[in-house]
Amino acid sequence: MVSQGTHRRVPPARNFSIVWTGQTVSLFGDYVAYLTVPLFLAELSQRAFAFGILSAAENLPTLIFGFVGATLLDRYRLRWIIVSNELARAAAFFSLAIMVRGGTFTTWGLFAFAFIAGSLAASFNASLQAFIPSIAAGLGLTRANGRLSLSQQIAFLLGPLTGGLIVKGAGFSVAFAFNGMTFLVSALSFMYLSRLPKRALIPGDHFFENLREGWAHLWSEHRIRLTTLGGGLANFVTGFIEATLVLIGAQLLGTDDPARLGIFFVGMGAGGIIGAISVSKVIGRIQIGRTYVFGFAIFGLGMFGLTWSSNLLVVTSILAVGFAGLVWANVSLLTMRQLYTPQHLLGRVSAAGRGLAWSTVPFGALFGTALADRIGLLTIVRLGPVLIVLFAVYLSRTVVWSALNVAEYDQPA
Repeated sequence: MVSQGTHRRVPPARNFSIVWTGQTVSLFGDYVAYLTVPLFLAELSQRAFAFGILSAAENLPTLIFGFVGATLLDRYRLRWIIVSNELARAAAFFSLAIMVRGGTFTTWGLFAFAFIAGSLAASFNASLQAFIPSIAAGLGLTRANGRLSLSQQIAFLLGPLTGGLIVKGAGFSVAFAFNGMTFLVSALSFMYLSRLPKRALIPGDHFFENLREGWAHLWSEHRIRLTTLGGGLANFVTGFIEATLVLIGAQLLGTDDPARLGIFFVGMGAGGIIGAISVSKVIGRIQIGRTYVFGFAIFGLGMFGLTWSSNLLVVTSILAVGFAGLVWANVSLLTMRQLYTPQHLLGRVSAAGRGLAWSTVPFGALFGTALADRIGLLTIVRLGPVLIVLFAVYLSRTVVWSALNVAEYDQPA
């Protein structure tokens, strides 16, 4: 039986603004590391398969947590799960900075770090998705998710470029220490929240039954199931692309200069900002299901066109279009999951959905990079996005196409 908590009036604007500020700082650090960690691996190895192992080590924990850790999110207070995760991530990056400065770090040591950081990120991201409805009252889930996505895309725009400049000017250890500081800011932001509504928690026994309930809802709710499977397909394809993005940029642009590679990432961030700014209006105009399908298709077309030019401006523009579509799809997917899931299941469904959608990333990264070493990097990049476009066409003929931006379960007051 679920124990019921007592609800109190929440100051939504204040609490959401605090979280939004903390996440803006934290996400900036994430995208500094988005470039600096693969760049550091490039100092240790030039094999594409090594980048696949790094991506697999970072993303495999999302699958594990989705299957066995999901019930924890509905048993304990999400706020303190989040704070603990952020403090642990800060400690991990500070430790990495110290070891790198000592000059004894190895490729396998970096893989181990990626697994630890990925485990903490898996718990944090699922917790945050389940936590947002409790601080979005009066603002709306679409707008709240859109604002967080905007911060993510601004970080995507500026973080890699900043990371490249930090590495060039001060070295990898300073870049990793900087990232650790951003997680401390995020932890403090959640500690500063006040008057949160108390969410109903599930008891500590019946682990497998509780886990089954979350997965059963995910699979029986057709819109969540289909969009999650779509996310899994996209992640299988992009798992390889993201794992080797530094190598792709170097091949396309003919340079391994960190600052120029940072500019290569600007296209993704710029397109993401456009997508985050426009997504609420697009959903309001054409509804959430069509926004997901169109965003999915635009992302696939953008990734397909990525490798047909070596001009920095053209490549950056293509990336911008593709990642604008990706933001439309991601915000729509996240909001549908929150709208179509009861509050007492939201932690489990969020973790299970992320586990299923992201479980394909390590397999895509390993399969794609192993194949790229045999038939060529850019050949694989050109083939995968075709599957994304075809699946978007399929989704246009399913219940996802008619999904509305309307909550079907009670949201926090």
